[in-house]
Amino acid sequence: MLSLHWLLTGEGEMLANPDHDGVSSIRLPLVHIDSVGGIDSQNAILEPEYVEKYIPFVDAKTNDFCIYQSGDSMAPTIPSGAILHLREVVDWQEYFGYGDYYVLLLADDRRITKQVVRSETDASKYVFCKSINPDHSDEELPRSFIKRVFKIIHVLTNNGW
Repeated sequence: MLSLHWLLTGEGEMLANPDHDGVSSIRLPLVHIDSVGGIDSQNAILEPEYVEKYIPFVDAKTNDFCIYQSGDSMAPTIPSGAILHLREVVDWQEYFGYGDYYVLLLADDRRITKQVVRSETDASKYVFCKSINPDHSDEELPRSFIKRVFKIIHVLTNNGW
């Protein structure tokens, strides 16, 4: 079925998707960079950033984007090779949604993926970064070492089916 919006304006997708019952999707850029699970790990993709392709996500926002996950410290919840749909948390210094999964851009430009929980030491100066894989240790990270924060909205995995 053709999209009425596309017919009238020439914008958006030509075909309407009846499976979403009127819920719109946005095609997000998959940027050729990665985030690693381990705080001590270097990012695996060191080439220049570029958009590989666009992936549709339901209820995505205009500035959202996608990147790859590397490493196994967040497996099995976020396995290596997964695609992460990210949304920037603008006022993260004021409010952190503890317990959620984030990609943190650090002061040395590494990107790490962690579940962030409240620091028991001093929540105003530190965040506690949890690994899912028990073979990797958790670590407390100074807030001053974090440049930007991105909440993981969706995780796409290829489980072979």
